[in-house]
Amino acid sequence: MGRKRLIAAGCVLVVGAISAAAEAGVSGGIPSHSLGNSHGLNYRAVSYSSFSSPDIDLYANCKPSTAVVGGGVSLTGPSLKSNVAYGFPADDGSDLDTVPDDVWVGAGAQRGTPANLKITTYSICLRQGVGPVAYVSAPTGSVADGATFSVKATCPAGSSVAAGGSDVYRGKVSASVPFDGADPDRAPDDGWKVTGLNSEGSPFDLHVWAVCLDHPLRMVYASAGGKTPAKGSTVFSAACPAGSAATGGGYRIQGDPSTHFAHATRPRDSGVDKDTVPDDRWQVTAVDLAAKSAKTKVSVACLG
Repeated sequence: MGRKRLIAAGCVLVVGAISAAAEAGVSGGIPSHSLGNSHGLNYRAVSYSSFSSPDIDLYANCKPSTAVVGGGVSLTGPSLKSNVAYGFPADDGSDLDTVPDDVWVGAGAQRGTPANLKITTYSICLRQGVGPVAYVSAPTGSVADGATFSVKATCPAGSSVAAGGSDVYRGKVSASVPFDGADPDRAPDDGWKVTGLNSEGSPFDLHVWAVCLDHPLRMVYASAGGKTPAKGSTVFSAACPAGSAATGGGYRIQGDPSTHFAHATRPRDSGVDKDTVPDDRWQVTAVDLAAKSAKTKVSVACLG
């Protein structure tokens, strides 16, 4: 059975500021719903179940007069048999521009006999007027089937990365993280790096995205980690500092992407504050199918 698409994501990639209002959209007839607001951000989610196809994608739209600055994906079911395929910002075609500020597209894949799974895609949306947003894409070039790639998308000077991702269509990603470039500081604020595997069955052109916020918006970064057990999975979380809110997050699982990947990467509530808004931390379910445990790091980008 072929890949189930709930939206054809726009392929025109630009760098731009926040667009004017975008029309509210639905993904496969399912509207996203609000999970709450924090620091000028609106957290949204949309779910679809039960999908029994080998792979699926689902977008979570932002409301009018907001722009997507990050997002995540989570799957139900056995973590060793399904994985997050990709996540990236996109234009949904509902407005007159081609700026990819309308939705976050998330995708999942499963191996073996397809089971009825649930996918949830999250979008993190910045209200208009808080600050300009730049969307940067970096092409991988043609990646052979079965080959790995590692590509960076670099933010424009004077901006800081808020989130990132890639469009690994039918592959796996072992790392999707913010990185520190050749500048005086040690903050991983300069762009987004993705390491993955192409499992398309043929050569494929892929892209890596970075979503960047212009100063004077203050971004802060945090990370946490440990080891994912051999032939197992573990949940890791990285918390935002007090007084900040998550815009995006990612992970790095040491090892070959064919056996090291994520089952979920998403914003979460801490459970210890007074609200239930998922703005406090980034949570990743890391999977290791190899014979040895894998060093794992989860990162979160936070708007202060």
